[in-house]
Amino acid sequence: MRLVVPFAAGGPADVLGRTVGEGIARAMGQSVLVDNKAGAAGTIGVDMVAKAAPDGYTLAIVPVATLP
Repeated sequence: MRLVVPFAAGGPADVLGRTVGEGIARAMGQSVLVDNKAGAAGTIGVDMVAKAAPDGYTLAIVPVATLP
């Protein structure tokens, strides 16, 4: 499972993503990859998730302001 954080590693969004990722991993019983895709105020990461295969294995943590 991939959890996209559309901001740089080490910031508050990254910490939140890793915390949520650990909880998901425990609940689902599988590993979660936290993938930081920084740039364009979060648009690059959100675009990547929007274009991902619709299989439920790609999630994102984004602020509401990043969504169109």
